[in-house]
Amino acid sequence: LRGRLEQEGYRTRSAASAEEALGKLNGEVQMVISDLHLPGVDGLVFYREAVSRVPVLKRRFLFITAGAIPEAERRALDLDQGRVLQKPFTRQQLLEAVREALG
Repeated sequence: LRGRLEQEGYRTRSAASAEEALGKLNGEVQMVISDLHLPGVDGLVFYREAVSRVPVLKRRFLFITAGAIPEAERRALDLDQGRVLQKPFTRQQLLEAVREALG
């Protein structure tokens, strides 16, 4: 994922956990791509905490998931206009989702 984005000219940062990612958030971060199901923390909890720290991320968050999305999570994402990319996805689908989020 990182390599694909960097080949397109995007600068990226990575984190092994939600906690580490939250520690890297600052005004330079323009977008977050995260798995919806994170070890130790719900993806929506991570999303809400990230947005509370950097409000511009509200519409610049892309979740990736291989599994089904529970109805409650789907409704919460719809309310916040969250984006979800289902695995497997193509390089083109990823790039379109990123461009759309960055507007």
